[in-house]
Amino acid sequence: TPTPTPTPVPYLTVDLPPGQESWPRYVPDFMPATFQEAPALAELVALGQLPPVAERLPTNPLVIEPAEGIGQYGGTWFRAFTGPADGQNMERPLKDHMLYFDTGMTTPQPNIA
Repeated sequence: TPTPTPTPVPYLTVDLPPGQESWPRYVPDFMPATFQEAPALAELVALGQLPPVAERLPTNPLVIEPAEGIGQYGGTWFRAFTGPADGQNMERPLKDHMLYFDTGMTTPQPNIA
């Protein structure tokens, strides 16, 4: 049986060699040996105001392999709005949903469920 070719999602793709994806992917059944956290959260842990990151995570956390690497904290996030039709621009970064579709837009994944 031939392997099915994924349906391209035009607004998520870039010019890459065939077979390479440009978005993060879910890594099932993978548990990192250590976890990282934001510097601001690490400060709260050091002050005793927050438990260590390993104690705050669920037993089997959802692990995502980043598309290009792990980001850096800090800086300025620029977003542009052109009018009322840009309502989704505010919704995307502010709302969490019980489920979301994976970055290939094919499979529902747990979010805060």
